[in-house]
Amino acid sequence: MKNNQTGFITPLVMVIILLLMGGGYYYFTTANKSAILSPVSKTASKEDVSGDFSAETKSRNKSYQSNFRTRKEKMTVGNDAKIKHLLLSLRTSSDLFYDSSSESYKGFCQSSEVISANNEILKIQGRGLQCFDTESSYSVSAPLTFNPEYFCIDSNGSMIITSIKTVTTFCAK
Repeated sequence: MKNNQTGFITPLVMVIILLLMGGGYYYFTTANKSAILSPVSKTASKEDVSGDFSAETKSRNKSYQSNFRTRKEKMTVGNDAKIKHLLLSLRTSSDLFYDSSSESYKGFCQSSEVISANNEILKIQGRGLQCFDTESSYSVSAPLTFNPEYFCIDSNGSMIITSIKTVTTFCAK
C-alpha cells in the first residue's frame, strides 16, 4: 500500500519563515525611512539659542554623577571580590605548606604565596593583609574596600567578614 499523503509541516515552516522575513524587512524599511525623512534644521531659532538650559544641564550632570557613583561602587565591589579570591586561594596554599613542612603552619606568613597575595592586595587596596602563624594554626585577613571591614580566613576553616581587626591566629567574630 502506497502512502499518497504529503507532510504539512515542511510547507508550514516555510510559510512562517517567509512571513517573519517579510515582516522584518517591512519593519526595518519603515523604521529607517522615518529617521531618514525627518527634516533637520540647519539654523537655530532665537528661542532655541536664548532658552534656559540650566535645568537640562543640571539633570545631565546629576545623571552623570549617579552613573559615576555606580561605576565606582561596582569597581569597589569587584575589588572586594578579588581580595576574597586571593585569600581563599591561600587556603589551598596553607594546606600544601602544612603538608610539606612537617605538619606545621610556622613560617606560612613568609611563604611566596602570602607575599604575592599581599602585593596584589596592596595594588588593589593600598593596605596589605595581616597574617599570623604558629605551628598549629594561622589566620590571614585583609581590609575590604567597599565597607570598613576585613575578610578573614584561618586554619579552623573560618572565612568571615568582620569589623574587628584580626590580631591572633583565629578570625575574630
